Amino acid sequence: MVTCSITNTLVAGIAAIFAFGLIAQIVFYRIMPAYSEQDRKMMDELMGFRVYLATAEERRFDKLNPPEKTLELFERFLPYAIALDCQHEWANKFEDILKTAIANKSYQPAYYSGDMRDNLSFSSLSEGFSSSLSSTIASSSTAPSSSSDGGSSGGGSSGGGGGGW
Repeated sequence: MVTCSITNTLVAGIAAIFAFGLIAQIVFYRIMPAYSEQDRKMMDELMGFRVYLATAEERRFDKLNPPEKTLELFERFLPYAIALDCQHEWANKFEDILKTAIANKSYQPAYYSGDMRDNLSFSSLSEGFSSSLSSTIASSSTAPSSSSDGGSSGGGSSGGGGGGW
C-alpha cells in the first residue's frame, strides 16, 4: 500500500513538472517571438559592426580591411561604439593618433572640456562622452512639470471647427 502511494506521488510530481515546463514554453513563445528574416539579418549586421568596433588586436583588425584611421572616423563611429558598449576598445585603437593630435594642439573635441594633455586615457575620453551623452538624454527626456494655474497647454474647448471634410 505504501509503495503504491509513493509511486502515485512520484508520477504526480513528474506530471506537474512536465505541465509547468509546457506552460512556461507556451508563455515564453508568446512573449519572445523569434526574429523575422529581415530582423535577424539586421541583428547579424549590427553584431558584425560591433565586432569591427570592438576588435582590439591590430592583426585581427587589419584582416577586416578597415578604412584609414583618422580623427573623423573615430568621432563618426564613437556614438555607435557607446551604444554597443565597446567604446573603450574603439578609443584604444585610436590612442596614438589622438595623442599626436593633442600634442600638436590640433584636436580638441567639443564634447570634452579641460586640458586634453592632463594624463588622459582615451578610454576615459570616450567614457566622458558616454556619460555626457547619457545625462543629456536623461535631462531631455524628463517630463515637463505641471503647473497649478489652471491653464492648458493646447487643445481645450475653445469651440468651433470640425466636420468640414
